[in-house]
Amino acid sequence: MLDRTDPEGAIAEAAARCSNWGRWGPDDVLGTVNFIDEAKRREGAALVRQGVTFSLSQRFDADGPQRGWRRRTNPVHTMLDTGLDAVHGDQGFPHGIGGADDVIAMPLQCSTQWDGLGHIFDHGRAWNGRPADKVVTSEGDRVTGIEHLAAPVAGRGVLLDVGLVIGGGELPDGFAITEEHLNATAEAHGVRVGRGDIVCVRTGHLTRARREGWGEYAGDPPPACRSPPPAGCTVPRSPPSPPTPGASRCAPTSSTGPSSPCTRSPSRTSACSSARCGTWTPWPRTAPATACTSSSSPPRRCRSPARSAPLSIPSRSNETSSEARMPAVGNVLVVGCGTAGSALAILLARGGVAVDIAEIKPELTTLGSGITLQGNALRVLRDLGVWEKVSASGFAFDSLGLRAPDGSLLAEIPDARTGGPDLPATVGMNRPELAAILADEVRAAGARIMLGTTVNALEDAGDAVRAHLSDGTAAAYDLVVGADGIRSKVRGLLGIEVAPEPTGMGIWRIHTRRPKQVERTDLIYGGPCYIAGYCPTGPDTMYAYLVEKARPRASVAEADKPAHMRALAEGYGGAWDEIRQDITDPDRINYTWFESLLVDRPWNRGRTVLIGDAAHACPPTLAQGAAQCLEDAAVLAELLLAADELDTRLFEEFMDRRHARVKAVVEASLQLADWQLNPVPDADVPGLMGRVTAMVAKRP
Repeated sequence: MLDRTDPEGAIAEAAARCSNWGRWGPDDVLGTVNFIDEAKRREGAALVRQGVTFSLSQRFDADGPQRGWRRRTNPVHTMLDTGLDAVHGDQGFPHGIGGADDVIAMPLQCSTQWDGLGHIFDHGRAWNGRPADKVVTSEGDRVTGIEHLAAPVAGRGVLLDVGLVIGGGELPDGFAITEEHLNATAEAHGVRVGRGDIVCVRTGHLTRARREGWGEYAGDPPPACRSPPPAGCTVPRSPPSPPTPGASRCAPTSSTGPSSPCTRSPSRTSACSSARCGTWTPWPRTAPATACTSSSSPPRRCRSPARSAPLSIPSRSNETSSEARMPAVGNVLVVGCGTAGSALAILLARGGVAVDIAEIKPELTTLGSGITLQGNALRVLRDLGVWEKVSASGFAFDSLGLRAPDGSLLAEIPDARTGGPDLPATVGMNRPELAAILADEVRAAGARIMLGTTVNALEDAGDAVRAHLSDGTAAAYDLVVGADGIRSKVRGLLGIEVAPEPTGMGIWRIHTRRPKQVERTDLIYGGPCYIAGYCPTGPDTMYAYLVEKARPRASVAEADKPAHMRALAEGYGGAWDEIRQDITDPDRINYTWFESLLVDRPWNRGRTVLIGDAAHACPPTLAQGAAQCLEDAAVLAELLLAADELDTRLFEEFMDRRHARVKAVVEASLQLADWQLNPVPDADVPGLMGRVTAMVAKRP
């Protein structure tokens, strides 16, 4: 509460607590307009549905509200050239050309306009602590003029009709709009206000003035923000918006916290100017309860100051639209455009989140030959809306074959449909084709892919993460997601000292022509290799693989790879007789080790979280790698889009739904590999695979 026995002292205390001077460096001229970045503008643009426009401007003529208060007048409009001059030929233009010209004399507060940061001073200091007499002189604002806002002010707009929700249509003169009123209005509208949003507050005062006449509109007490900042709230506030006679007040949002009492602005709306905070009333993302955040601590709930008028919400509050709710995050940086990163970006962007993807590769090409997608992976791909494209590009099958080294069939096992009865058990496909399908969907959802870019440093400020990218730029995000693979740079930046460990096996893969008899995955255990197998990936293609004891990666020269793989394949018959003939091109052969990795819970540090191979990886003995990456993305997106705020509870629920499941898959995959390396007579391979199959058949 404001100590009314010492208002100046209370104001000084609030100014010290909530000051943003220096937050964006000594040369800043934008204040919290810095929060309106490219991601925020894309977020706003993505919300357009109807294309309807309406004006917030006031009429620009002599019939305005000014009556001489502070020597202000209404605009004086004088025509210099008119149509009459043109008709009489008095303008002197050749070829019958004429035109109109005019001049307007006015004080800047006479109609719709925007204030710059130089509008309000605090004890002789302007924005960022500059001496006021050096900033604003007889020549105008020489440092923080409104021209600096010409380019950046465009983004997501939110209308809060406080007049309707709290006043039933209009607020009376002198009504003190508190933080609680604003939050209640947002709740009644079913909207959420986030950092960098441009909020318009309607009070209804202009409606009354137009109905009853201007009266003392330009000087009497309007409805206005009168609340002091909640104790402990040290968040940024926004640059100024129009103290406009007649228009709704608009400003980018951030938090409460003026350095002087909220001014009785000649605008007829909630107005709260501030020299220190960067100007006026903002509200954080979490409504109705305000989450006031600091640069050095995580978000916390702050009590609203005592309100000066009873809070009443008309029955309109029952009309809340769930579609208008904002998710827990407004903008997200995803590092890595692989399977997990792409899936997460698609889901978040469709949910209204502005998503940037930093992908270190200069082009979206994918290494590797083929990929096996089991039913639980297909389930997520269907949720992403790409199942039809995947089905058309890949090769579906519902059984698994076991063969002897000579190619004879030992068993044909029906494969479990872990994605549900309406999806096949398995689809094999060309890995680059899957990557292309996901990338197209990422762009269609509105996410931005930054190729040839990665993250060099992360600074977690509690309410945001500032990411410094390899292209020299930096930006603040509500969340950073490390989806950058098994050798994740983000994992290292977080100080998580977990590295991939080799299992002792190496795998040779080739993408090649499909023999007609290959219509599913067939596996051979024994012979020269631990495993020989293949998987069809399309009508004419497949990938084949041979798993042997791991050798140094550089032990086989590039040109010698076909000969080495053919030699291993000599021990196998059946379809391998045709496959062997096509093992000729070293560029189509890939050799890598089986590796594993599992990060203990939690996978986040502050507002940065790992998913996919950055958090867990396993040998492909269960073919669950891609499925687990996709499930990470689906669960995290679901939680982020459903939650009111990003807090430890959200990350704990993410771990509750993901960690044990992933751990079981990793451990089972490693067990199957170990049984190959170190055979035991009582190895229960069917039992182990059955337990994993039953688990992944359930949605995470």
